[in-house]
Amino acid sequence: MEWTMRRRLWKYYHDIYRLLSGKGHEKRAFLKSLKADVRDYIAENAVTDISLIQQQFGRPEEIADAYFSELSGAKLARQMRWLKAFRVVSVVLIAGMLLYFVAFVHSIRQHSDHVIKVYVEMEEPQE
Repeated sequence: MEWTMRRRLWKYYHDIYRLLSGKGHEKRAFLKSLKADVRDYIAENAVTDISLIQQQFGRPEEIADAYFSELSGAKLARQMRWLKAFRVVSVVLIAGMLLYFVAFVHSIRQHSDHVIKVYVEMEEPQE
């Protein structure tokens, strides 16, 4: 297989992976199965164009739709709850870090108000 075809296949798989949601290991297993099917199709038909693969297997959006249609309603709902919890935790952590940073800067400014005065004694010039 030539380099440009490998590059296009990589982009095809990447686009599909990006459209899928859920846990990484499930997405990787789905993509691994798809890659094996595509590899077999390429070997059997000597395909050299990505458009033929998209005609046979579908565009990335169509494959993502098929992936979601295979998921059960309970599993999809569980994934959506997990995603919502992840977003909430992320927002709370980011807000906490921001508040900590603001308090830290305020503390630094409050303690840096002290002025250090240095007196230098000079001898009077002798005549």
